[in-house]
Amino acid sequence: MNRLLLFLGLSAGLLLGGCVDRYVPDVPAAAQTNLVVDGFINPRGSSVIKLSRTFSVNTKSTAPVETRAQMAIQDDAGRRYPLAENPAGTYTAGGQALDPARQYQLRFTTAQGREYATDLMPVVITPAIDTLTWQLTPVQGAQIFLSTHGPTTAARYYRWEFDETYQFTSAFESVIEYVPSANRLRTRNASIFRCWRTETSTAILQGNTTQLSQNALVDFPLLTLLPNQKIRLGYSVLVRQVAQSQA
Repeated sequence: MNRLLLFLGLSAGLLLGGCVDRYVPDVPAAAQTNLVVDGFINPRGSSVIKLSRTFSVNTKSTAPVETRAQMAIQDDAGRRYPLAENPAGTYTAGGQALDPARQYQLRFTTAQGREYATDLMPVVITPAIDTLTWQLTPVQGAQIFLSTHGPTTAARYYRWEFDETYQFTSAFESVIEYVPSANRLRTRNASIFRCWRTETSTAILQGNTTQLSQNALVDFPLLTLLPNQKIRLGYSVLVRQVAQSQA
């Protein structure tokens, strides 16, 4: 897995107008509690697997996690690499160096005794991100492009995750504060007008080079940032690239 950090600063605000219609999906009244397995086996670092359950789209709580499972990565010779649960529903095996000559699978048993196993798959090495660039347009905001390449014989499917950090301000600036113990107002010592927020992506971003003569992506359009407050003052994005055996 490779990471690349891009900083983007804009000095002028841009406006975007439009109408939004409410969409009410047709979903079953009773939610299906299907098991969701999210993660990947990292041959050169920590492997993180998250287990959760599906839930009703009308539920305002977060997805229920699947706890107390017994999980391990196993190779085609029977050697096992156990994953520990921490926090609840997240299983991690740290720092293993898997043999690229062997094939591996994920195996786990839930607390209810149900067993699951993936197919045996070859080791996939993730190439480095070559460049992460951006371009500003008056209407679309900012677009971020990614370039990467790998050997022709390597995996041709890619997935990306990212963390966004951006600066924002409140609608009005407060320069005084109320002190309850003294029942009085005073000048505020620390400013609360300007803040930073970090958000982790929830979108599934994938790409491939299966239709190309070379295993390379050049200026692949990764993200489009609308001209809203998120990119008005200061913005950075940390991108993680993962090579996959198949999309």
